[in-house]
Amino acid sequence: MRAISVEARNLDSARRCYDALSAFHPELLGNKIDGYRVSVEVRNNDRDIVAVLNAIENYVNKRASEPARVELDGRPYTVNATHA
Repeated sequence: MRAISVEARNLDSARRCYDALSAFHPELLGNKIDGYRVSVEVRNNDRDIVAVLNAIENYVNKRASEPARVELDGRPYTVNATHA
């Protein structure tokens, strides 16, 4: 399976991201020294990937601060807030 991971600045941020992605059964990984990230396993279909990315975008929009740094298939991406 593939995974989408979101980097978090600290444990509190990781927990908020984890809560935002709770419908996708996320895993909170990392520690104080190495940093934290939240990872969600997705099937290899676009529908699942888009659903998780939409949830990440909603999370970024609600917190109205920095963009989220996301990794999919070893490639880094940035999810910015949309100003609709």
